[in-house]
Amino acid sequence: MKIKQYMPKITQGVGAAIFSSMAYVGENMQKMAISKMMDYNWAVGHLSDIGASGLLTALVILPSTKLKHTVLASLIIPVYYSILEVISLNSANACIAKYDFQDLMCYFAGATIAVGIKLASEQSLNKTPKLEVIVDNSRYKST
Repeated sequence: MKIKQYMPKITQGVGAAIFSSMAYVGENMQKMAISKMMDYNWAVGHLSDIGASGLLTALVILPSTKLKHTVLASLIIPVYYSILEVISLNSANACIAKYDFQDLMCYFAGATIAVGIKLASEQSLNKTPKLEVIVDNSRYKST
């Protein structure tokens, strides 16, 4: 059984597991900061944002074979998370929640990292990198 053909999916699955851990740890760090068990810092507020959007993007693009679907997912999922955040600000928790523009950047960062993991893992199967295929002029004969 050739394991090499399954390595991109295994790599993407490991990436999804790392994103899941980031979201879990980030949420627990936020709870600890609220209860004054630790100081608040940037990672406390944004680690779970990167992890959550990266996890959802990784799970959506894992079975995808077309680059078009991968790019669409990387654009739609961060916007989806932002809309959910704005909706939650208008709910009963609005007194303790506030919109942070850095959250939007973290959502896009998580999705971009997930797409990068997918493209890098699938690129490793190709025998010639795409750049060489694009630049290769050997088929054009000089006369």
